[in-house]
Amino acid sequence: MLDEVLKDEIQTAYRRVLEGLELTPRYGQRLMIAEIARTLAGIETDDAGRRTSDEHVCVLEAGTGTGKTLAYLLAALPVAKARGKRLVVATATVALQEQVLHQDLPALKAHSGLAFDYALAKGRGRYVCVARLDQAMEGGEDNPTLSLFEQSLDSGGDDFQKLVQSLGEAYGNGRWQGDRDSWPEAIDDAHWRKLTVDHRQCTNRRCGHFGACAFFRARRDLDSADIIVANHDLVLADLALGGGVVLPDPGDCLYVFDEGHHLPDKAINHFTHRFAVGGGLRWLSTLKKSLSELNQQLGVQPTLARLLSGLPQAIEALEPRLGEAFSLGHQLAGRPEGLGEAEEGAQHRFEMGRVPDALRETSGALVTIFAELSRTLESMSDILRESLDPEKSTGLPASRPNPGCRWWRCCMVARWRPTPCGSPSPNRIPRMSRPGRAG
Repeated sequence: MLDEVLKDEIQTAYRRVLEGLELTPRYGQRLMIAEIARTLAGIETDDAGRRTSDEHVCVLEAGTGTGKTLAYLLAALPVAKARGKRLVVATATVALQEQVLHQDLPALKAHSGLAFDYALAKGRGRYVCVARLDQAMEGGEDNPTLSLFEQSLDSGGDDFQKLVQSLGEAYGNGRWQGDRDSWPEAIDDAHWRKLTVDHRQCTNRRCGHFGACAFFRARRDLDSADIIVANHDLVLADLALGGGVVLPDPGDCLYVFDEGHHLPDKAINHFTHRFAVGGGLRWLSTLKKSLSELNQQLGVQPTLARLLSGLPQAIEALEPRLGEAFSLGHQLAGRPEGLGEAEEGAQHRFEMGRVPDALRETSGALVTIFAELSRTLESMSDILRESLDPEKSTGLPASRPNPGCRWWRCCMVARWRPTPCGSPSPNRIPRMSRPGRAG
């Protein structure tokens, strides 16, 4: 509960802010501060730190100019510090994030008498990958595998090379911290994609540039921050990864979602599981059409010949089952004849986000077949990669395959791992695209 010491600290900080900024006290603002503080301080936990009370969420709505930001900061920060937690403030828009970071928090720190540090949290994609920057500065290296699935580090033209040299020099001498948003000029999206990675591509501590990594340097700054400013997408992305990946562990935080009316749509985008039925069928069709060419080109190698022999059966098993899953999804959504012309892009949400058992069973069968097909193609792609190494003998000619050849694309497409809806999480909301359309 909210004890007298904590209540006095909040009230004193509020009076100091009003005096320091020469503001007039507002009834609505005082009411917000009291309600937020009472809710957060009233959260009960067991000895293991797990929440045992149900009244842990406070939803507030107030008009523009009411002073919502100062209200939740003044109320939540003392409670968070008293409980040994960090306060994560998430906004939906960049404009509000800039306001909180550059106006509200500095004013609070200057006038409230509360001692605290704050930092801005951004996703990995906002920071340069030093390994990629270094490779780009050296001119890059043609890699037939990466060219199919990632943004290849080709020369990118004179503009890209000039940018790379400028970024490298600035980062090397400490004038730039690797944050895209702090570079004085806008960086073209196509150029930036060649210089950054996501969590799947990052090798973390295995990277030779880990000690100089811009992203992990920024993360270390978060360790000492009492208030972390982020956006809805980053917080939800962290939670979708299990929590504690980009931001501190959720159990060590109190959260404020400003502009909360944006939260439902953003949460659906992050926790929806997608599977493009039409795209899967087209992928299988491409693979099936390539089987003759694959056998001609690769059948001379015994292991590849054996793996290729099992592909027709897997494809024949998958195609009808994908159609069944698509039809079942429409039946469960009350659209057995499919979507009408006016329903393009329509979505159906299962109650509480739980996939019905029938769809889960159908999807589970698809997972088994897709997993076997994926393993087969991965084994083939491993052999093909080894065939590029002149020091290894795979039974294939050591000549470099042409990434444009269809047989090479089909084998290397093993990196695409389709996971039908309903697996593995029973709480994800499935979306199934119409046949013939990518989803």
